[in-house]
Amino acid sequence: MDNLIFENTVVSIREITPENASRILSDKNTKNRRISPTKVAEYTSAMKRDEWAFNGDSIRLSSDGTLLDGQHRLTALVKAGMSQHFIVVENMMKGVGVTIDIGKNRSGGDVLSIDSGVSTGKAAAITGAIRLFYKHEIGRMLTNAGYGKLTNTQIVEQYEKHKKLIGICQEWMDENIKGQGAILPRSEMLAILMIFANIDNNACFSFAKMVFCGLGMDESCPQSLLRDYLLDCRSKVRKSDLFTRLHTIIKIWNSIRSGRKITAPRSVVFYKDKDLYKKAF
Repeated sequence: MDNLIFENTVVSIREITPENASRILSDKNTKNRRISPTKVAEYTSAMKRDEWAFNGDSIRLSSDGTLLDGQHRLTALVKAGMSQHFIVVENMMKGVGVTIDIGKNRSGGDVLSIDSGVSTGKAAAITGAIRLFYKHEIGRMLTNAGYGKLTNTQIVEQYEKHKKLIGICQEWMDENIKGQGAILPRSEMLAILMIFANIDNNACFSFAKMVFCGLGMDESCPQSLLRDYLLDCRSKVRKSDLFTRLHTIIKIWNSIRSGRKITAPRSVVFYKDKDLYKKAF
């Protein structure tokens, strides 16, 4: 190994103030990608909530002081108006910038698996379900916009908060949904089970047995019409998106619980322009 490559590199842990960060960004940020406002907002929010942790990620500067890595963290620091500690690596060789950030970011599923011991085979579905469950709880399931977006830290918090509920619903799926025969993607099914079981445990799993397993119902009941609709969606006979499917299921659930009769297949589907969105009850 050529020690000349490393002999001038300086590594230190430093507290960077908003003033320091602003100076670096204005004078030395000439070799980076375009700033992502979404990423900056995510980091800023985490800092303001005191969720930002010293995790070993570094601020990297070249031999002439050019910022190579860290523009989003420094920009968030300025916007949050608070100091943070970072590892700072200075005097890096010119040209190394092309090797930075080519790795894979950790997903929410990765973090659940590492931090909370969730099996890798279930972590992705649980993460997706938590996101959908949270969007439903804050009344934002209808939109695919950034409302209700969860950071990895918040995913872990939501998992710990609803761990018992997730466990009950996951156990039901393990017992009743086998192989590749699921009528819905597992994250969607788990989210629906979480939403309904959080309201009425017994009614939830009775409903699920009918709709997801096709058991204990007659052909004219709303659950049968819903199952036919979901099967058509799965086989691509009928076009649908994630939110239309989930809202259609919630619509049928609410209709059954309110005593409203649904007898025609066309009345099953949730129409965004006709149906006023309501949370499950």
